[in-house]
Amino acid sequence: MIPKRHRILLIGAGRVGLEHLSEWTRLANSGEVDIAGVVVRDERKQDAIRQRYEIPIFDQLSDELIRGVDAVDIVTPPDSHASLVRRCLPLAHVLVEKPLATDAGEAAELSTLAKTLDRVLMVGHLFRFHPVVGELKRLVADRSELPRGIHGAMINPEDDRVGRDEEARDRQTRLVR
Repeated sequence: MIPKRHRILLIGAGRVGLEHLSEWTRLANSGEVDIAGVVVRDERKQDAIRQRYEIPIFDQLSDELIRGVDAVDIVTPPDSHASLVRRCLPLAHVLVEKPLATDAGEAAELSTLAKTLDRVLMVGHLFRFHPVVGELKRLVADRSELPRGIHGAMINPEDDRVGRDEEARDRQTRLVR
């Protein structure tokens, strides 16, 4: 029996979205998925994608489009994540770049919704394309002997805008100093 090739829809094609598209293309070329298309409003980005990829491009999201896929990959600005997840989850599984939502209560609500609908809801957060990782690769490449390991902690600078409580801000400040 031939396993089903899942149909994936990418929503967003900024810097990180294009990294996702590149990886989805690699998986499609190896027969693991089918790319149903990418949703992107910016005409310049549409043209750039057309020049590099042979995939459908849509300038807006519709329920019909979502129903035609197994999963969506949301790579848009963070303030749009929760509403897009809420829209897509009843119709398909969802992978969303971090953060899931800009509010903890909303993130909990979306998690509950996924369980209720028996859908997979995943938050993507990896540092593969982070500039620090690129620099570490460069530093390691210049060594005659590879290190046995690299240990580090990646933390965000203190940011009062994200609604952290005082205790969390104090802990983070101690880590940064």
